[in-house]
Amino acid sequence: MKITVDKKVKKFYLALSNTHKPEDGKWKPAVGHEIQVGKYRFCAIPSFDHINVSEVTTGLQVLKIPMTSKIYQMTLDKEDTLKFFESVGKDLIKIINKHSTAFFDKCLMEQKKHMFSRLGEMPPVEVFDMEEDAK
Repeated sequence: MKITVDKKVKKFYLALSNTHKPEDGKWKPAVGHEIQVGKYRFCAIPSFDHINVSEVTTGLQVLKIPMTSKIYQMTLDKEDTLKFFESVGKDLIKIINKHSTAFFDKCLMEQKKHMFSRLGEMPPVEVFDMEEDAK
């Protein structure tokens, strides 16, 4: 599977659910980079103590990478961060291939239906303009 990391920063939406009160679930906007692995799309969202990697069409977390001092050093600038996200793409291939693409597709379809029934339609992914957002 081919791995492509988009250099553009985008606004994605993550599925946040509350297990105690499912009606309080929502789509939470988050900013990061898209990692395409074959036909699958993921977003890598850096935060203070980890990098959240979620599937784009469902907003569901696939990986939570702890922000160790080593990873922090590997992601100090944009170019190195994009290289690191390519290596994350290799980990995503392992996850997809662990079962099969047919199984992964089925899981995504089920999760998409489930999330949309609980949270409604996901807002569209869009290119994030840092200068515009700062205003």
